Amino acid sequence: GNVDTTVVALDGRTPAVLRDNDARTQNRIPLAPLGVVPPSNTDPGGVRFYVVTDVFPTLTATQAAARFVHLSPNAPAVWVQAVPATGAAVTVAANVQYALSVGGGFNPAVGSRAASGSGVAFATVASGTYTIEVRTVSATGPVALSVPNVVLAAGKIYTFYANGLVGSTATPLGAGVVLHN
Repeated sequence: GNVDTTVVALDGRTPAVLRDNDARTQNRIPLAPLGVVPPSNTDPGGVRFYVVTDVFPTLTATQAAARFVHLSPNAPAVWVQAVPATGAAVTVAANVQYALSVGGGFNPAVGSRAASGSGVAFATVASGTYTIEVRTVSATGPVALSVPNVVLAAGKIYTFYANGLVGSTATPLGAGVVLHN
């Protein structure tokens, strides 16, 4: 049958969420604009998107889930950890590369408009307050970005993302979060 789709949010930097309006499924498909490719002899150019088909984990009453999507084309591969005030850090993502890089899993046909988010798994964590650390080089490498006091609530599912450009004042490197439920 027909599927009505709505865009939940899009401000040029924040990922959009396409929602299937079928009340039976309420599928959500995160969609992030990754950039514009100029036209060439073999490619019509245009905006490229990163599409993630979600498979949400089943959580206990004390768990949250989180994942990371790398949307910054000139940033290196990163490791993302949720660091509690006490106890061991939880790895949310390891050695994640820019989504449209070949290393990030993008292998488009000429003129392809979207990359599919395979391997964008959720990590389960105990609900609580964390500092989210984005590291380069390795899991113990230098901290490139630290976001303190991030509350991961029980039963909630989150996607963290980095976007923008390293060293840019026009579109500076930034980070955000999408709450899925």
